[in-house]
Amino acid sequence: MSKSIAGWPWWAKAVVLLVGLGGFAYVRIRGVASDAMQSLNLIGWASFDGTFVDWNGDIGARNVRIWPWEGDPETDAVTVQRLVIDTPGWGWVLKSAFSFGAPSGLLKSRAARWAARAAEQASEDSPLEDIPAMPRIHARFEGVVFSDYAHQYVWEDDVHGLASGSVFESEGCDQDLYWTEDELGAQLDVPTRGVDLELDLNASGAESIAMSLALTAPGRSSWRYEADWQAAHDGNLVLVDWQEAKLRSERWTVQDDGFVAARNAYCAKREQLTEAQFIDRHIDYVQRRLLHWGLFADPSLVSAYRSFASGGGSLTYEARPADAVSLTKLASYSGSDMLWMLNANLRLNEEKALPLKLHFVSEVPYPDGEEIENAAQIREIVAAAQAALPADAQAVAVAEEPLQTPSPAVPTMVVSAESTMIGVDGQVPTAERPVIEEVSYDDLALMVGERVIIRTTMSSTREGELKSFNRAGLRIALRNRPGMELEVPKDTVASVQVVWTKAQTAAASAAAGKK
Repeated sequence: MSKSIAGWPWWAKAVVLLVGLGGFAYVRIRGVASDAMQSLNLIGWASFDGTFVDWNGDIGARNVRIWPWEGDPETDAVTVQRLVIDTPGWGWVLKSAFSFGAPSGLLKSRAARWAARAAEQASEDSPLEDIPAMPRIHARFEGVVFSDYAHQYVWEDDVHGLASGSVFESEGCDQDLYWTEDELGAQLDVPTRGVDLELDLNASGAESIAMSLALTAPGRSSWRYEADWQAAHDGNLVLVDWQEAKLRSERWTVQDDGFVAARNAYCAKREQLTEAQFIDRHIDYVQRRLLHWGLFADPSLVSAYRSFASGGGSLTYEARPADAVSLTKLASYSGSDMLWMLNANLRLNEEKALPLKLHFVSEVPYPDGEEIENAAQIREIVAAAQAALPADAQAVAVAEEPLQTPSPAVPTMVVSAESTMIGVDGQVPTAERPVIEEVSYDDLALMVGERVIIRTTMSSTREGELKSFNRAGLRIALRNRPGMELEVPKDTVASVQVVWTKAQTAAASAAAGKK
């Protein structure tokens, strides 16, 4: 055989070589798409019919199925007609295909952490490989149909309908919790062909990431989530540690496209109510849902939402925190402080925004077992919760401009070494002989920059320079750990002392209310 090939003309050998190289390149490039699709196993089991690489270097798969690790692939799978992942281009694809790098330890560790129950996908034989940096991640899921499992999972903690694209989609319509794709077509007679999901992450600065997540259900409704995050990324969004990321701003907009009118007409007819009566019931069911989480919407918010639930339009939630904050740290504050720190508002169409005012009340869990509350019982529960609110929470507030972004910074108290003002109990504090004074938490507003001692409800003591203060918490630079700052939520502060090293001026003393 080798002799016969040796006798071939040069051009025939060249053709064989080119075909061989082309076939090898095709396999490697298709392998990039296949390996990328295997990353779906980080969120559950996944399968697909085939992968592809578009003319512009984008990669994807057809007829994708994703189901939870403990779920049944026949009943619990989310199906996607077409998944497309935008890449930086053919340069990135070719570099990925022919880098022959060793498997990435970081990617593998993340796969193991998030897919512990999918050991085959997170083992030493994982298909996840080192890939070149991706400054943008843009993926489109087309023709998505969610399973009952997915609807139930989302309903527990969210208010968005996966198939309808709306919010509080079925509240008040008897005991319906959600509507599937088939139910929307058969009962509400709205267009059904699945929904489209789009995710876009863009590294817009050294530590800035713009995020966009959108769900579109044509002829029904759609929503879009947009956020600005502070996170280190070095130009590779694949390796971002989202647990350390901090939120700078976020906006969530729901745009009705016919679902609200179809829902109201169908449910009112089925429940033998007028549409106005159904809207009243819908509001009751929404408030009951909030009570399950220990929340109750302010009358001003109810008035705005009632307009949306009656006639559609757009509903926009927006938050602009005073300082960038990680969601992990935000969760350590009380609910009211979280709202204050987020500085959130709600807007109906183009009207003036309303502060997102929610009242924090005792949780009212839904009944266990098969017991189900009827409309009359829900009305009584909501009425009782409303009656227990303070009197100033009963009135409907008028629309107003969004709250100004609160600043946690406060004026630093001025001290002077030349001051002759005496200190605590006639003592004159000096650097050599400091004076320790017990103060209230609110007094710290005038003591930024001073040395403080914080005792917490967890029997710990923290000492250092007070760097910032607000009604939700404070931040101190620890004395025993130079360069380290600690945030202390107000709810965990048991007592506060300030360590005076020099006397106050008369002006500062008067401002602080001292003698």
